[in-house]
Amino acid sequence: MSELTPCNYCNLQAYKRRAKERGQKVTVLNNRQHGGKDVYMHPDFVKVDQNSKELYEEYRIAWFMELPNSCFC
Repeated sequence: MSELTPCNYCNLQAYKRRAKERGQKVTVLNNRQHGGKDVYMHPDFVKVDQNSKELYEEYRIAWFMELPNSCFC
């Protein structure tokens, strides 16, 4: 990873900060088709879960191949 590129953990934390500023929330779900994780930023009243995520593709903002538990920058 480049020194100038934030890791996926830091990207997720930035998404969470941005969602909080907008009154939204972030949901991370497993991507069964390609592996990795799908990240959704959506209004608080929308419930995105593993069974309904196809309905809410408009809220998907990222896909991570790996999502570590801490920073690797």
